[in-house]
Amino acid sequence: MSMIVTELYDALKEAGATEEKARAAAGAIPMVENLAGKQDLAELKAELKGDIAVVKRDVAVLKLAVFSFLPTIVALLVKLVFFP
Repeated sequence: MSMIVTELYDALKEAGATEEKARAAAGAIPMVENLAGKQDLAELKAELKGDIAVVKRDVAVLKLAVFSFLPTIVALLVKLVFFP
């Protein structure tokens, strides 16, 4: 148990909770070192912005590829339908 969790455990015991219930409640509190801080969130935000930029670029390239081949695709479909 960490310092804060130990203090909670002790407070619950003093308040009359059983040892089992006090231990379970104190164990349910997340450890401070497992929580994300402002710096962690800022780094994640920057990483996600970079990932979003890559996805936007890839979608733009895909759109360009599809629309550049569109006249060829339409011409092939017209030939297949009207000139079998």
